[in-house]
Amino acid sequence: MPRQSCASLEHTLRRSITLRFMVELDTTKIADPTALTREAPAVSPLVERERTRATTRLPQPAPGRYLAIPDGDEVALVPLREPTTRLGRSHTADVVLEDPSVSRRHALVVRREGRTVVLDDRSLNGVVLNGERVSEAPLSHGDEIVLGRIAVQYVEVAG
Repeated sequence: MPRQSCASLEHTLRRSITLRFMVELDTTKIADPTALTREAPAVSPLVERERTRATTRLPQPAPGRYLAIPDGDEVALVPLREPTTRLGRSHTADVVLEDPSVSRRHALVVRREGRTVVLDDRSLNGVVLNGERVSEAPLSHGDEIVLGRIAVQYVEVAG
C-alpha cells in the first residue's frame, strides 16, 4: 500500500467530513460521478475552496447556473454567479481543478446576451463539448464539458 503524504491524509479527512449532496433536477439525475468522467481520478479534482463553495444544506439548489463536478464518490454543484468564470489548474482560477491534464488557464464560462457560453482559454488539451472539440460554444442544461480528463456537466435550475 502506498504511503500517503500529510497533505493527502489531511485532504482525505477534510473530504470525509464535508457535507455535500446528490442532485436531481428535472429528468437529469447525477448519481454516479464516474458517468461524468472518462477516467475518474483517484482523488477529487476540486480544491477545498470549491468544495466549500459547493456545500449546501438545501434539499434543492437555488435557481441559477451551476457546474456539476465529480468530487470523489459524489458530485459537487459549483454556482456560476459571476458574468465570467475561469476554470483551470491555477489557484487564480475561479474554479480550480487539480488535475495535470487540465491547463492552468483552461476554459471560461461567460454570460453573453442572455446565453451561457464556454470558451477555450488557450488550453493544451482543448475543450470538448458533448464529444466535439470547440473553441467557443453555447451551453444548454445537461451539456457535458470535458477539460483534459475531467468531465463536468452544465446545469440550469429554473426559478
